[in-house]
Amino acid sequence: MKKYFILLLIFTIVISCSTSSNIQLSKIGEEPVEYKQRIVYSLPKTVLRIDIEIEKETYIPGPYKQYARRLLGLENVIQDYSFQYKINTVDLQSFTEADPEMFFSVNVIEGSMEWDKYLSLAEHGFVLQPGKAGINSIKSLKSSRDISGTSFQELSMKMNLTEITDTLYKTIITDTMLIRLPVLTTAQQVRTLEQKATEAASNLFLIRENKFYTITNIDGDYPDGRAMEVMVNEMDKMEIAYLELFTGKVFKQKFTRSFIYSPESSEEIQNFRLCSFSSKKGLSNLKGGYDITLELSPLNIIPEIPPSKNAGSPELNFNKLLYRIPDVASLRIKLVDEVLYENRVSIYQFGSLLDIPVYFDYAQ
Repeated sequence: MKKYFILLLIFTIVISCSTSSNIQLSKIGEEPVEYKQRIVYSLPKTVLRIDIEIEKETYIPGPYKQYARRLLGLENVIQDYSFQYKINTVDLQSFTEADPEMFFSVNVIEGSMEWDKYLSLAEHGFVLQPGKAGINSIKSLKSSRDISGTSFQELSMKMNLTEITDTLYKTIITDTMLIRLPVLTTAQQVRTLEQKATEAASNLFLIRENKFYTITNIDGDYPDGRAMEVMVNEMDKMEIAYLELFTGKVFKQKFTRSFIYSPESSEEIQNFRLCSFSSKKGLSNLKGGYDITLELSPLNIIPEIPPSKNAGSPELNFNKLLYRIPDVASLRIKLVDEVLYENRVSIYQFGSLLDIPVYFDYAQ
């Protein structure tokens, strides 16, 4: 008996609220002439951010490349300056912002409205509160464009000038004979590139020999503590520096470019060209490479919900609110036919537009 009494009391309260209050929902600019109070809200829409990271590899030949085979026995060394791009990663992030076509005004003409119950819709993301539309936590991505380390270090241990001693002959004429006297002369000459390469190769083998003796402890003088590690690391750096004079360097730079896409409200598959990519130009908005496209396919997972007879005409909605439930779509980012990224994402624009009574307890 007590249970039926409580149900009757709740029903009575709902009926009294619905009869004593007149709340009209309208589009912005179509509000009634007179109203006691109002609040403006919007329905959310999904916006996608696609981050594409590419890497540029620059190949720089070493100054002693032509002597790599004769002095070091190396065959495959960089001979010419060149570069190429490749795609490293593709990342997707989604966030919500106010749909400019779905702003509504809740107008209290008679009675009152419990606004805290309305705001509970926003906690579930079905509507956006004033002042919170468009807020997201997208992290900023930076591009690595450091160009340090592209030049080669001068590692020669000798002066660029060398002294050359030569023997000249001075002829002295006497009354009876000619006498040739040897004269030593010294001159300075700039060392040739081959001489520098020979010195670098000699130093490279010397470093390798010292590193071998240090690691194997043949001499019995083993370094203590971290001294061993530090010595080997420094010798590794010197070996690489000398070796790059012959083999060249491969320098890498990373660039990240972001694209913003807002899906349309449609049940059809959407294809959107983000940019083009080529190994020589990287990412570009111009034609001339292979297109990177975004493909969005609605999955229609949410069952079809018949809308209210007034859902299509917000100005005729009394004592109710409109809200939007997102649906799920399959998203693929492709380079021609190669799939770079694939995932499922919730899209508000693919969902259903529904209404709910103003005095329904949303928190339950």
